[in-house]
Amino acid sequence: MKNGWMIRAGNSGRYFDDFEDSKCVGIGWNDLGDLRQYTSAAALREACIHHFGNAKPGRTANAVAMIRKFRDDIQQGDLLVTYSQEYREYLVGEDQGQYEFRSEQELVGEFASIRKVKWRGRVSRDQLSQSARNSLGSVLTLFSLSSDVINEVEDRLAGKPVSEHTPIADTPSVEAEFDLLREEVRSKGHELIKDKIQSLDPEEMEELTAALLRAMGYQTRVSARGPDRSVDVLASPDGLGLTQPRIKAEVKHRNGSMGSVRHKFKYPTNKPYRRESQTRQEAANYFANRPLCRENVLIADSSYSEGEYQCSVTMSAH
Repeated sequence: MKNGWMIRAGNSGRYFDDFEDSKCVGIGWNDLGDLRQYTSAAALREACIHHFGNAKPGRTANAVAMIRKFRDDIQQGDLLVTYSQEYREYLVGEDQGQYEFRSEQELVGEFASIRKVKWRGRVSRDQLSQSARNSLGSVLTLFSLSSDVINEVEDRLAGKPVSEHTPIADTPSVEAEFDLLREEVRSKGHELIKDKIQSLDPEEMEELTAALLRAMGYQTRVSARGPDRSVDVLASPDGLGLTQPRIKAEVKHRNGSMGSVRHKFKYPTNKPYRRESQTRQEAANYFANRPLCRENVLIADSSYSEGEYQCSVTMSAH
């Protein structure tokens, strides 16, 4: 049976599109040069220490292990997977058995050491079982996948539904330094929080929006079920709507990534003003600091982009 490997496309999957477009995956440590020149683990370790130091021996050992896996252990036909936090999707393909070291002008993202891949398709993180998500959640640059995870990814590619009753074995972890483990816990925590938000129903999403506004210093009131005239949450500094700014929020909930988001603002002069994508707090703070605004209307969307919670916002002042 073929093996499976998870290979990170940089922090938060920022080189995901580069991997897909160039039909390859890559790893860093470019200063080591062509990895085929190191004939033993000892020689590779000495080169790592020479170029990157050895302040944390555990991290050096991890680097050597991952480099050797990328160069030697991955074989033609193995399943290769990478992930994008922005799209919340896994890109799945087969290794073509070709390791290359590329020049600075031919880098894939920021990576010189690459392997050719034949991409087969994408799998949404939301289509996988919770056990498989946990197994794929490590922040290590490269790690092997269990046969159960491989089978589940293959099933999703084939369009078969997920079965939560199928046990997924945990991926064996590589011994790591404390800071690496801390980063892994942080990254997994972010993904689990996003999974939880995606599963909220409309009423729960309204409560979450109200809680976010309260965390920003507003007092809020959630509209009762029924006709609400597009106002799901009403927020103001005093809770009565007598002080400015008054924020009316219409909350919409959908699956998928945000893509390009625009916030359209209209001043009391009716002069239009447009800004590119911002977080909810940046947009709300902008209006909270404008004393001339008498009333604001905010429309929030629960999608994600680049690993942070973002919203589609429209505000107008009368």
